[in-house]
Parts: sequence; structure tokens; C-alpha cells
Amino acid sequence: MDRFKQTPVFSTAIIVFMFISLAVMPMFAQQLNLPRASQRAEVMQRIGITDVKIVYHSPGVKEREIWGKIVPYGQVWRSGANENTTIEFSNDVKINGKELKAGTYGLLTQMGKEKDAEKVMEQAVAVADQEWMLNFYGYQLLGKEQTDKAIKVFKMNVEKYPESWNVYDSLAEALTKKGDKRGAKKNYEMAMKLIPATDTGNKERIQSIMASL
Repeated sequence: MDRFKQTPVFSTAIIVFMFISLAVMPMFAQQLNLPRASQRAEVMQRIGITDVKIVYHSPGVKEREIWGKIVPYGQVWRSGANENTTIEFSNDVKINGKELKAGTYGLLTQMGKEKDAEKVMEQAVAVADQEWMLNFYGYQLLGKEQTDKAIKVFKMNVEKYPESWNVYDSLAEALTKKGDKRGAKKNYEMAMKLIPATDTGNKERIQSIMASL
């Protein structure tokens, strides 16, 4: 008789367990962290005493036409897939001479065609306040075989930073690529005058280039 009395209890326990399992499964499904189509990433670096962190999602193109279709030209777009790209500063900072309070900021972009991008870049170059910015852009143009534009940018850098040997070196390299050996030699000579005496490596490099002109 005892064996038959215990059977309903065992069956009831199974039913209760199944009920609890069915109730928990939807909750578990809601909390399941599935991979997103465009993966999240972040970069952080300490500059001086300030921590700078950028959080972004790289768009997964997946054979889609992004620019001009999913992201229309001429419209403001949150820079990043899934959600806005953000940049966070742990302290107050100064960017291009403008004060920016500590905090997290979203990045917005207005997409345009190549001719629009060139116009924006020209405006940015005009207000660039650091030598390396112009130099970097000049070498980008040089790498794209846009030598005349690169020379224009390097000349602008010479005008802004006439005491830097590096600006003459860069301009001379672009002039050499254009075939203007005379102009290149003149600027290499200026670079040689300004290079610190301790920088023997660059002195020897430029001397070698000049000898081949």
C-alpha cells in the first residue's frame, strides 16, 4: 500500500518541476546575450592625466550599400552602427583651442560625396593648429598620387612653422616626386640648417638624398 501512496506525490513533483522550468525558460531567453550584427569595440588611452575612451560599433557591411543608401548623403548620421559612437574625457580638455568639459560626448557625421569631403577637408586644413596634422594630410595626398595638392599643404605647413626642419623635409620630398629637383634641393638645404646637431640619422639621410638629386 505504501508504494501506491507515494506514486501521486512523485507525479506531482514532476508536474511542479515542469511548470517551474517552463516559467524560467522565457525569462532566460530574454536575458540571453546574442552576438550583434555590428560588433562593439572600445579604445582607451591616458593622455597626460586624462583618460580618453572611445566606444563604437563597426558596421557589418554584409554586401549592403552603406554610403548614399542606408546612410543618405546630406543627412546627419550617428557615427556608428547599432548606437552612437561616444568619446569620454575624465577631465576638462582643450581641443583646437576650445574648452571642453569632462564627460561623454556623441559623434555625429554629415555624409557627403567626395567633392563635399574635399571642401570640408580644406576648411579643416585652414584651421589646423598643429604641424603634424598638416604633415599627415600632406602625406595622405602624396600616397594618393595627388602631388600638387600635397605640395600646397606642405607649403602651408612651411608658412605656419618656418622653424621646423621637418616641414622643409616633407615639402622637398613632394617636390622630388613631382620632378622639381631644384626646389627639392633648396628645401632640403633649409632642413639641414635647422636639424639639431644631435640628430645625425636624419642629417645623413638628407645628405644621401641630396647627393642623388
